[in-house]
Amino acid sequence: MANSLSEISKLLNKELALFKKEFHKTLKSDIFLVDKAIQFISASKNSGLRSSLLLLITKMLSDNCDQKAYKGAIAIELLHTAMVLHSEVTDEIEDNKFRLISKRKTNKLSILLGDFMLSRSLVEIASTKNLEAINIFSKAATKVTESEIYAQDLLNKNNFNEEAYAKLISDKYSLLISASCELGAILSGNSNSKIQNSLKNFGQNLGIIFWLQDDLFKLSKNSIFGKPLEKNIKEFDLGLPLVYAIQNAPQQEVEKFLANFKTSSDKLLANFSEKYGGFAYTYTKIYKHLSLASENLENLENGAYKTALSGLVNIKG
Repeated sequence: MANSLSEISKLLNKELALFKKEFHKTLKSDIFLVDKAIQFISASKNSGLRSSLLLLITKMLSDNCDQKAYKGAIAIELLHTAMVLHSEVTDEIEDNKFRLISKRKTNKLSILLGDFMLSRSLVEIASTKNLEAINIFSKAATKVTESEIYAQDLLNKNNFNEEAYAKLISDKYSLLISASCELGAILSGNSNSKIQNSLKNFGQNLGIIFWLQDDLFKLSKNSIFGKPLEKNIKEFDLGLPLVYAIQNAPQQEVEKFLANFKTSSDKLLANFSEKYGGFAYTYTKIYKHLSLASENLENLENGAYKTALSGLVNIKG
């Protein structure tokens, strides 16, 4: 993935520089605390995968990124950051990378900043004046917000089955990557429904691949796509290998495992997952979505942009 992102950055050298400038200008505030917090968040941002995908696809289809594309990229990045800020509070993550002051005040600030960025994202997407883009973005924002409530509902019910976990992956993570790809096609002004749906599905499969890869890396202490394993069952951060193992292990073993989950070492968690087929099953799911994502790109014209997208789904397990 790292090499593929590097290739995308090379293809979008000028566009990403302009995007960064516009992104920081969008978040500028006259309120001192808000401005300082936003500067910190901007400096701590991840690779900008979603905005990069949107701009890459727009440029691939139209050879140019106009102001609407930048507005869409800013909107999707703001929405993603808002969800991260809210998740850091709802998931009770101790190592909050946005922590600026005391925990109590930081939680309040995280929620308020998340709300600020969510509202700004709606302003940015509305400024594209593209009704189709606004509709897709608004639906994605609603669905992602619902996913946070859904996650909390799962916790209350202790419902850790694969179907529920798959829905959480789709709604909480891969949906925004899918929306980024679809918006890139729409805002290019040079797409059709077939290409649009192909890119939408590509983003959905890509998001699932990244999440499941993260599940595997978390258990092997080599998480390159996300946060380290949090040994707290209430956060619903078991990962597919453990979810599958819990579903397929003997009931007596499951009860024993869950009783000692919080104090289990990473090695014990990995051993339990491997013993009851969790790792093997997760690899099978990853390869399935790798194949689907590759098929989604077949309708695109060959070239540097398609190659860059294809590189994202050449991850080896």
